Amino acid sequence: MSDASQQGTNGAPPSVRAQLLATEHWSLLAARSTTQSEFLSRITTFLMLVSASIVGLALIGQATRFGGRFLTFALVLLGMVVMIGTLTQIRVVNASNEDLAHVIGMNRLRAAYLELDPDIERYLVTSAHDDGRAHARANRADSLVFNA
Repeated sequence: MSDASQQGTNGAPPSVRAQLLATEHWSLLAARSTTQSEFLSRITTFLMLVSASIVGLALIGQATRFGGRFLTFALVLLGMVVMIGTLTQIRVVNASNEDLAHVIGMNRLRAAYLELDPDIERYLVTSAHDDGRAHARANRADSLVFNA
């Protein structure tokens, strides 16, 4: 084999291409982990806020004997909880879209790994394609792993 056939499409040797792809793969994994951690923290914080609001309503209700001031307090507090819940939901949806983008990126990297060495395909657990069927297959694999 000549040196030209050993070179990648951009002139880099296959070992350098593999190293660059692996670095990008780990970068995407780290970004995905950070995103998931952030939105799970947001959900936890929101649920803590809902719990604290219920306790606060009970305490204020006892102190005001559920009078007119209680109703005002309850409406303001519940309005804040709804607003924060809506913002949390928007961020969770955005984070889910970011997560999907990271998964698509990792699938594309797997496709590049297969270009370097097609024999490794049987060792890949997740898809090297970024179509809808690949995402459905990944979700089924996740549910099989977590339900086992």
